[in-house]
Amino acid sequence: MSESVNAQAVAAPALYLTRITHVRTEPVRRRMEHTSYCWFVDLDDLPRLPGMLAPLARFRGEDHLDGAPGAGLRARVDAFLARRGVDLRGGRVTAMMNARVLGYEFNPLTVYWCHDPDGRVVCVIAEVHNTYGQRHSYLVETDRRGRASADKAFYVSPFNDTGGRYGMALPEPEERLALNVTLHREGRDPFVALVTGDRLPATPANILRAQLRAPWAPLAVSASIRAEGIRLWARGLPLRPRPAHPRHAVSDARRHAAAAEPARHALSAASEQGCRCGVTAETADGGTVTVPQAPRSLRARVAAPVVSLLFRRIARRLAAQGTPIRIELPDGTVIGDAAEPSPELPPAPRMILHDPTAFARRVGADGLIGFGEAYMAGDWASPDLDAVLTRLATRMTDLVPPRLQGLRRLYVRARPQRERNTAENARRNVAQHYDLSNDFFALFLDGTMTYSSGLFGAPGEPGSASGEAGTHATAAPATAAPASATAAPATVTAPPVPDPPPGWIDLAAAQRVKIDRLLDAAGVGPGTRLLEIGTGWGELCIRAAARGASVRSVTLSEEQQAEASSRVRAAGYADRVRIDLCDYRAVDGRYDAIVSVEMIEAVGHEYWTGYFRAVDGLLAPGGRFALQAITMPHDRMLRTRDTYTWIQKYIFPGGFLPSAQAIESVARRNTGLRVRESMSFGPHYAHTLRLWDRRSQTHSRRIAALGFDRTFRRMWHFYLCYSEAGFRSGYLDVQQIVLDRPGEHTAAARCGGPDGESG
Repeated sequence: MSESVNAQAVAAPALYLTRITHVRTEPVRRRMEHTSYCWFVDLDDLPRLPGMLAPLARFRGEDHLDGAPGAGLRARVDAFLARRGVDLRGGRVTAMMNARVLGYEFNPLTVYWCHDPDGRVVCVIAEVHNTYGQRHSYLVETDRRGRASADKAFYVSPFNDTGGRYGMALPEPEERLALNVTLHREGRDPFVALVTGDRLPATPANILRAQLRAPWAPLAVSASIRAEGIRLWARGLPLRPRPAHPRHAVSDARRHAAAAEPARHALSAASEQGCRCGVTAETADGGTVTVPQAPRSLRARVAAPVVSLLFRRIARRLAAQGTPIRIELPDGTVIGDAAEPSPELPPAPRMILHDPTAFARRVGADGLIGFGEAYMAGDWASPDLDAVLTRLATRMTDLVPPRLQGLRRLYVRARPQRERNTAENARRNVAQHYDLSNDFFALFLDGTMTYSSGLFGAPGEPGSASGEAGTHATAAPATAAPASATAAPATVTAPPVPDPPPGWIDLAAAQRVKIDRLLDAAGVGPGTRLLEIGTGWGELCIRAAARGASVRSVTLSEEQQAEASSRVRAAGYADRVRIDLCDYRAVDGRYDAIVSVEMIEAVGHEYWTGYFRAVDGLLAPGGRFALQAITMPHDRMLRTRDTYTWIQKYIFPGGFLPSAQAIESVARRNTGLRVRESMSFGPHYAHTLRLWDRRSQTHSRRIAALGFDRTFRRMWHFYLCYSEAGFRSGYLDVQQIVLDRPGEHTAAARCGGPDGESG
């Protein structure tokens, strides 16, 4: 049974002014979109329109399901469910459907939400009608976010057979309607249907408004479907034989209710921006990640030719510098690298523009956000995505003319206020990424479930796996600087990633080495009172407890808290580790050491002062703060701190990367903490990301089975390659930074740290 209760369910009846989008990728790529409207009704209180309005909306039981002649809709639903062992005990049934208008009825999709007496959704009926007068009902149990799946069992289109599996997002509507049905077939998604709309009270004025917006809506929808079929047939598409099918059949798919919780990226953000959907990725909360249609605004149309010229210029410059990319246009034109591959040189990575106009408009309207959205929407593709992005990132600072760079502040978006990491917003921002699904992360992370850079190396080198057999690694930290207020911090760079590069089986060891090095640097040993800010999935807790430390870890992710707690118990350290669902601003107590791995990126630059003051107040005398942080160059950080990026919009809402200089200066100005030592190992992160991406591509079908559709998977692939390009080009770095208070006795001296291990 679903656990969802729609506490804010929209009162019925209501109208939704809808936009219906169909995207086909095979047998030909085709997109169809039209406006319409639909009704949201309570089957126990169906609307009856007065007087002359009555022909505009009639609801007849005979138009739906099976039942005795004259039986009403509610009676038909109850009988349908009773035959399948479901008793609602009088609970409410609501439905989204088209009414019979001027005597004509056509309901491509009717959705019934069946509730128990407490208001919980027990099951959902998705009833599909085709243009041959047949209908089929899929009976499903949705998860608490409105998601389910079912094998396709009904012939809808003459160009597609009944093979495949549907992924459904069917949340009961509130102020906004967002229904999504995606057909999955062997790692591809040949069809996506999306219905979105905004609620209107079912007043006479709004009924007339809806009728004027979409006159005779059921007939118009039916006619547009038939017209589209004729167009495809005229293009020579072969017809698939229509199998025999009873007038009404049922697929009971309740056992296939979606168990995972896929990405919950920002439907609300897309709605607030007034986006109308194009291609979509389903999400666990019944919403969608909306990739807006290619913009048609004056700004986009004016900027598009400039973008086209700029990309031609970029391709020529890259080719002249010996790092070409091959941009392929639909008409066969090649920009940048038209020469045949040479056996002496690797072939140039390919960037294939499927829709150059849409691509140019997206980039022209939204810069790098539009660039990423164009990939998500399929306007461009690449079999060498990481290589294309790396070459662009390597020359980022000089590819765009200086005059255009000077207009950047007037051009890019500002960050939405709703994503600022206030205490109220931070949990929601964290949940949107880290609560996607533990099963999803497990498909591309190694066995340690560590979602940060590994540290690779040969035995005996910093960052080696030579200490795997022991309690913790023997890799020494960077040489410590003298504990004085004026001493310069010790800065080292990790050895390069070994050649040939380590494989997947080496990643878990590299993650443990990274963790152990950070624990060594913080002086964590027997009896250490350790605070971890940002739990992840618990590996650092476990390794610290194995050293004899007493660990408190805090996180804002409910999914991570649950999984990490389970892993800690399984490792036998429940008595030494406490994991709290807690904001860093609310932590109390005093700790000998504090560690945090790649959590400062989620703090937000407005809150860095409060973050370091909180750490300073929690750190006991003589303690160390060991921080692992993704960093960017300081000048770039200053230029981008008030702008909105693709990563922030789709991956890490509220996130922002610091520079090493910012970390040092904020700590110096606001606390007694000073940077003692640091180590840079950005290339190791590039390799970690490559391993993650390859793993996620290998498990693409299993990720799809969790409910993540093709658009989400393209988004995730772009995110991993985009990040890899940042580290591989040197635009991004990752550092382990140790801070303490000069002049105090160090935690390492008290409890036996890396230089003096106590028994």
